Amino acid sequence: MAQIINIDTEDNLDQAIQVTLESKLYTFRLRYNDRSNWQLGIYDPEIFNIEVVDNTEAKLYGERKLMPNQNFFKYTNGASNLPTGYLFLHDIEFPDRYNYKLPDRYDLGQGKRFVLVYFTKTEYESYIEEI
Repeated sequence: MAQIINIDTEDNLDQAIQVTLESKLYTFRLRYNDRSNWQLGIYDPEIFNIEVVDNTEAKLYGERKLMPNQNFFKYTNGASNLPTGYLFLHDIEFPDRYNYKLPDRYDLGQGKRFVLVYFTKTEYESYIEEI
């Protein structure tokens, strides 16, 4: 079953949250700026420190722009330190693939227009077969 990542972005434009995917703990760092919108980086939770400017040593993947309805892990090329599933920024008001909207600082998180959703590889492939 899909896992919705609980994010609270109310007045929090740079945050780190602990997320467990496929029984492994990760640190997700979400940052917002007006030019590139929401960015996500995935870090090793044992060495990540939000107080430190350079977390290069802890970085597993990212910082990449979150785009609606696109697999965040698409370009990981099977990295062994990352989940093998599909992480999507789901737009619950998605009109069509040509008229999409990027999430602004106010519409990402639980109960908002955009939510971050994770499917394991098996769940995603089963879902695609049903369509």
